[in-house]
Amino acid sequence: GGMMGGSGGSFDILPISVDPSRRARIDRIPEGIGGTMPDLDIRGASRRDIALQSGMGGMFRRRRNQHSINGNSFEMDRLNFSVQRGATEIWAIDGQNMAHPFHVHGVRFQVLSENDGPVSSRNSGWKDTVLVNRRAEIAIRFDQPAPASTPFMFHCHILEHEDGGMMGQFSVV
Repeated sequence: GGMMGGSGGSFDILPISVDPSRRARIDRIPEGIGGTMPDLDIRGASRRDIALQSGMGGMFRRRRNQHSINGNSFEMDRLNFSVQRGATEIWAIDGQNMAHPFHVHGVRFQVLSENDGPVSSRNSGWKDTVLVNRRAEIAIRFDQPAPASTPFMFHCHILEHEDGGMMGQFSVV
């Protein structure tokens, strides 16, 4: 067995060999994995709206400023906003008409809701990327400093989208 790949025929990517003479250390599935991650305290958190906007011209035509966040395509010398170190914010992310894998540098976050409903099991716990399929709300605590001279970024992880301008920068001071 193992992982298979190939579009015109299959081939081994990662062959896996099992030695039947070795006893498995785990012979039952545990009821829990132990430990819990604390929920992020969002009392008093400010809110920020993030709209991921796709331009016209098709997904695979790379054109500068074809995509944007809150109406702004990425500019290397633009700081989109600044956040106070230690602050917690709730970001309401609107993916509009398509799914976007949304990534934030320098932080970890918790997904609070998906499409105004409960969070799927795959999006529970701490994240640095979330697939926004229409809408998602995330809670972020900003603990790592990032001066305006070397800011963190937030962006869609679809290469054509981020290359086309669906990125922004923020400082944590």
